[in-house]
Amino acid sequence: MIDRCRKGDLLFPLVNFLVHPVDNITAMEFKRYDSSNYQKARARSPFGMPDPPLETVVKGILRFMVRQGIINGRKAEMVLQRF
Repeated sequence: MIDRCRKGDLLFPLVNFLVHPVDNITAMEFKRYDSSNYQKARARSPFGMPDPPLETVVKGILRFMVRQGIINGRKAEMVLQRF
């Protein structure tokens, strides 16, 4: 991706986001674990916050893409209608 992605490419705004954590992502690639104990502890903590719903995550990604000019607001609305 680093070699092929140029400023005019749609993925270019995401290059830094994807490249910097590559070692962490690679280390976690095949890791499978049960997070139920973590979720229980998080639920008991006064500071614990549940994971956001998928719709919230997708809306955040779409807002970023609109701000970066990757897609226009109309295309973002079309994607959101699928949820």
